[in-house]
Amino acid sequence: MSKQEVLILAVTVQGLSYREAARIHGVSKSLVHKLHQRWLTEGEAAFTPRSRAPRSRPSRTPDAVRDRILQLRVQLIADGLDAGADTIGALHAAEQVTVSRSTIWRILRAADVITAQPQKRPRSSW
Repeated sequence: MSKQEVLILAVTVQGLSYREAARIHGVSKSLVHKLHQRWLTEGEAAFTPRSRAPRSRPSRTPDAVRDRILQLRVQLIADGLDAGADTIGALHAAEQVTVSRSTIWRILRAADVITAQPQKRPRSSW
């Protein structure tokens, strides 16, 4: 039996107040209230764990920009030119779209079109 079920049963079956149930089980009163209200509206579905992922990511780079970065990478490699983040950023800036170098690097890395190169050795390895 999950802690959510115990809290809901404490309120419904035992007849404890939200404050008493919260004190006994070491949680906040607002959590007990939220769980009980969820149980009243959803029934048994209230016991299933919910996703903690955000519903939207407003600061995420748009898919059109991501696709264009990958297209530029393929085009530059086909032309035999440097296809790094700085070059792609300069070409993107010419198209009136500004994307930071680190964002371009993350997009290329997520698409597995580049392999990371080891940087300088850390001082701790000397």
